[in-house]
Amino acid sequence: MKMHIIWSGFVGCIQLIKPNQVSELDLDHPIRSQRKEPGCEFKDAQLLPADGVIGFPKPGYLVTESIKLGTNSSLAFNMRTKNSNAVLLYQKALKKKGKRATDEDEKTFFVFYIFNGRLIVHLGTDHSDRLKRPSLSSNQSYNDGRLHSVFFARNGNSIEVRIDDREILKGHLPDDTIIGTENSKLYFGGLPDWASKEKKDDMGTSEPLIGCLSDFYFNFEKWSIIPEEHHAQLGTCAFDDDITTETDESPADEQKSFERKNSKLSVQRAAPTFVSSSSSDSPESAALLSSFDQNLVGAIPLTETCRAPSMKETEAQIAEGARYGATESSHSKINFASPYPDFKSFKLDFLFRTESPNGTLWVWANYKKYTLYFFLYLEDGFLTLDVKGKDTAVKQLQYKERKLNDGEWHAVDFRKQEHEIQLQVDNLAVETLKDVPHPRVTRKRMFIGGVISRHKKEFNFTRPSFNGCIKDFVVDGISRDLHSKSRDVILCKNTNDVAYIHHGGYASFSALKSFSNTEPNTIEISFKLRSTTNTGLLFALLSQQEYNTTYLFANMTSESIIFTAVHSDKKLFIEHKVPLSSSLCPSEFHRFHLTLTRTNLHIRLNDARGNLQVSIPSTSMDIYRSLPIHIGGVSAKVGDSLHLSSFNGCIKDLYFSGTVVPLSKAKKLHKIIPNGCPLI
Repeated sequence: MKMHIIWSGFVGCIQLIKPNQVSELDLDHPIRSQRKEPGCEFKDAQLLPADGVIGFPKPGYLVTESIKLGTNSSLAFNMRTKNSNAVLLYQKALKKKGKRATDEDEKTFFVFYIFNGRLIVHLGTDHSDRLKRPSLSSNQSYNDGRLHSVFFARNGNSIEVRIDDREILKGHLPDDTIIGTENSKLYFGGLPDWASKEKKDDMGTSEPLIGCLSDFYFNFEKWSIIPEEHHAQLGTCAFDDDITTETDESPADEQKSFERKNSKLSVQRAAPTFVSSSSSDSPESAALLSSFDQNLVGAIPLTETCRAPSMKETEAQIAEGARYGATESSHSKINFASPYPDFKSFKLDFLFRTESPNGTLWVWANYKKYTLYFFLYLEDGFLTLDVKGKDTAVKQLQYKERKLNDGEWHAVDFRKQEHEIQLQVDNLAVETLKDVPHPRVTRKRMFIGGVISRHKKEFNFTRPSFNGCIKDFVVDGISRDLHSKSRDVILCKNTNDVAYIHHGGYASFSALKSFSNTEPNTIEISFKLRSTTNTGLLFALLSQQEYNTTYLFANMTSESIIFTAVHSDKKLFIEHKVPLSSSLCPSEFHRFHLTLTRTNLHIRLNDARGNLQVSIPSTSMDIYRSLPIHIGGVSAKVGDSLHLSSFNGCIKDLYFSGTVVPLSKAKKLHKIIPNGCPLI
């Protein structure tokens, strides 16, 4: 009988092999081996894959069996890369050319990938139906080479993605279909050549990941990744090897160095380790640090000022309140679960502070028509209530004890009992409104600080949004979260002389020559900045009329500062890139300084410096110094034309031509909170 040997390779862990009763094979030092890698640990008398870390030092991928994302599922992992575009995780039933695929196989999919630095999650219960494949995109960039945590949850038809427990993305699936089939495969870090051509519309890139994936959890349990095929490092991630250009090790030591990297010690370190910022922190507030994140210690100093806040610190910051007014669309939405508040009898308590005399505090209405409502707002500094019922005139109560736009916290106590409303602020007198109607409002939803833009347009909602802070918002004795369902709402902070620039924001000042304390042929701009993204426009000299032909600006990316100067009439074009030597700590301020003369350009940001010899005509220098200064961004029209995005973060200590410039000197502030940096 003819014997057939099955040559498909074993995937798993082998601890020892004894060819006889006396000796055992030295598996760590074979004469020849192929695709044998460290990546197992011995625990509780069992061999386990060290699947805490998957490294991709070069293009590759790992394939494993699929998972099923039902209506109560979660998925979590950590990632680290500097790629602008990269595949992180991709699951679908892909078929090689020549193999027949069924519609059932290919309907569902999910993918996590990086595109232009942003994290995008795309998933669907039917890839052929656009409405059944929602896509979520982060606002921040995460290709900074640092460790980032990603948590995905599906609860019923709702989906949520949390990144670093800071940015939250939410979406909705149209049905309860389980995502994932037995025929699907899950790919980590990239795709085989044949599969990258079959991705179709599932993702915007098929570029492989150069970086690390780690700490995988599925449905809140440690997820063991058993590879069916892989071109990756298991158990380790030498992410920084490509930038290490010098070594003191001799060639004889290189092999030992390799063995040290891949020893059992490093494999044990690949398991998740909990560390905290202080010995008193509880395990719940500890940060999860993977083995390859140890490489960051040399690049980014883990000082008391450069670290992510603990859970206790984050909760304390949220308790300080929600800051409204970054944009006119700023608002929070409270969705109630059954039993809903009763519009006939209910109670509100909250605190607010503002210096603006007018603004919307609270709206409860029938949002389809806005003909029935409760509306609490400030008018000329006085707290005012409007109530509109069916077939009745507006009932109004103005609390005239005193004006409340003094920048101090004020406690509001609002009670409705049948046809009577009582309103009290702080310990001042109680004012009463009688014969109040019962507006049949949408019971399951309230708006705080403003309303959505569509409502403003459709119903001619003319009251401005609130510009200030609200906290401790309580409805019928239950505290409500003002951050989870919100738009353009940040943490409430009171930071003197430290301004916050929101997405799309900027500050515009007079021409540079009006601040001049320097030579007439010199441009000097300096300020301190702090951001979680460290990207965007730092400053620009340009006008709203001739911005396509004459401009000068400095733009920051995650890797460099790019200086550009153009004066078409003189055929002048200068572009100079200054690489950033390391990532900027998001919890510290960094000094940016630019000096430009007719012959020399000097740029500095911390220890990153750039010098360039230039030749600028005196007429061009005069024109540059006559242009308005824009800090942090430009108008949407100019930004679209010049492909510039705004800086998102905080700034302070502005200097123009050696002159200290307070933000109050700005001719225009757009989407800026002058004294409310939420990053401090």
